[in-house]
Amino acid sequence: MSIHGDSDIAPVAALFAEPGRARVLQALADGRALPASVLAAEAGLSASAASAHLAKLCAGGLIDAARSGRHRYFRLVDRPNRFARCARAPAPPRCAKPAAATLAAASRSPRHY
Repeated sequence: MSIHGDSDIAPVAALFAEPGRARVLQALADGRALPASVLAAEAGLSASAASAHLAKLCAGGLIDAARSGRHRYFRLVDRPNRFARCARAPAPPRCAKPAAATLAAASRSPRHY
């Protein structure tokens, strides 16, 4: 819940809360860029689960990917103030939700006037 204009950091916190995603982030914490297959193995996930987690982490702006040959290499986004920025802005431009999802979320959230 947002109080007096403060942003809701729950969406970013939710990315860390799921154990599989947390293990993927831990595997990337040393600064390496790794392909999905290696991240799946290091995090103890199936290829499909790793793919789903990587998609959510990319959408959340915590990681990005670079193609090299047949593989995409994932790495943590190098933004020292990433969490401070997320706390100030409800949704960074990279994290924009589709209009239908935004409308559905707005209809469920309490109104503060």
